[in-house]
Amino acid sequence: IGSPLLTNASADQVANILEHHHGLKSVFLRSTMDDQGLSMFSPSLQRMACHLEQLEFFYSKFSIIQLCSLLPSLTSLKQFSLVYNPVGDQALPELLSTICSQCHGLQQLGLAGTGLTLQSIPVMAKFITNKPSITKCFVLCKVTLTTSRDETVDQIIQSSGMKKMGRKSWEEKPYNLYGFDVIEHLCLQNDRKQELYVLVAV
Repeated sequence: IGSPLLTNASADQVANILEHHHGLKSVFLRSTMDDQGLSMFSPSLQRMACHLEQLEFFYSKFSIIQLCSLLPSLTSLKQFSLVYNPVGDQALPELLSTICSQCHGLQQLGLAGTGLTLQSIPVMAKFITNKPSITKCFVLCKVTLTTSRDETVDQIIQSSGMKKMGRKSWEEKPYNLYGFDVIEHLCLQNDRKQELYVLVAV
């Protein structure tokens, strides 16, 4: 099994599958599991640490505290994504601080449907500037359209210290990603050529 997609599996089922496939490099979990479930199969993930390179959680309800305790133990992790797992602007710095100081091999980070707003762009920009191993970071921000939206986006990007490398309008609007209607795609870049992709959704 190269990249199992575990959909609506119980914590026991996830743990059992992981225990029987120690050599997995990628794991995708689509489940509404909470911290109790994560604590049940985390030991199995940790025993895979020397192989696991990609981990994605969809629709989960894991707290930032639990995620911050798990991620540093996954020493081979190169890609990590959270989709529809609540984070929010206030909890984001704690997650990024943990990744920055303890997840030394992480190269790509994706956050979508996590309750982030455009105000998190400067925080993400600072994160990838201070984390040399990160080459690409994808963030989906959900906003309410206003007549001054474009000006607000530009002002926030300018304050982030990043350089705007391009503004792309998708050929088919709205572009659908994880159930969001994405209206804009911005590629930002710092002097180290690290990239922050900002997907702005209604």
